[in-house]
Amino acid sequence: MLYHRPIVEAAGRSFAWWLTHFVYKINASYSDRMVDVFEQGCFVLANHQKWVDLVFEGQAIYDAFDCHPLYIMRDTLPFQDLFAAAGGVPMTRQRDLPERLANDKPVHRPRDVFPYLVEHVKDRGVVVIHPEGTRHPEQGVDTEKCMMALTHYSRKASIRPWYVPLNITYDRGILGSRVKLDFGTPLKTEQVDTLLKHMQDQIPLLHT
Repeated sequence: MLYHRPIVEAAGRSFAWWLTHFVYKINASYSDRMVDVFEQGCFVLANHQKWVDLVFEGQAIYDAFDCHPLYIMRDTLPFQDLFAAAGGVPMTRQRDLPERLANDKPVHRPRDVFPYLVEHVKDRGVVVIHPEGTRHPEQGVDTEKCMMALTHYSRKASIRPWYVPLNITYDRGILGSRVKLDFGTPLKTEQVDTLLKHMQDQIPLLHT
């Protein structure tokens, strides 16, 4: 599922450190109890603003909780090897499936990816997921499918993981932006409706 390429991974980590220390100003806020949550393993459910969110989330989680998270990335993302070496797990979006099958391209179906991610959290790992629709709210936010998959495969693995909302906001354009990462209240639940409501309360963008 992942590429284990130490040189590429080191290059990606170095780029992330440079980007988050010299180009952007990152401010991450979280409660003290979050340290224990991350030590147990959790899913971080974040809104998605720009492609560099992946870099900011990974670096912020490493700085605050001393762990490198995995994250779901679409398998049409450029520089796949670089992102995968730094923790990216490719997943094929439903709307991309016909084109990938028609062109005989690799397919990473959710039914194969989600069990892998659940096992990672079960082993006290951290996984970042951007629910579909949070980058382009005008298209509608379809978070329910993601919540259903997470709760379904977690039950199959006999775990009740923590879910941590993460709200990302920018105050200026691409270069020189101040980026704020607000880690919300963690929640354990097996109910899709409860999780969805919690996410909507914690991340304002999900109301649109």
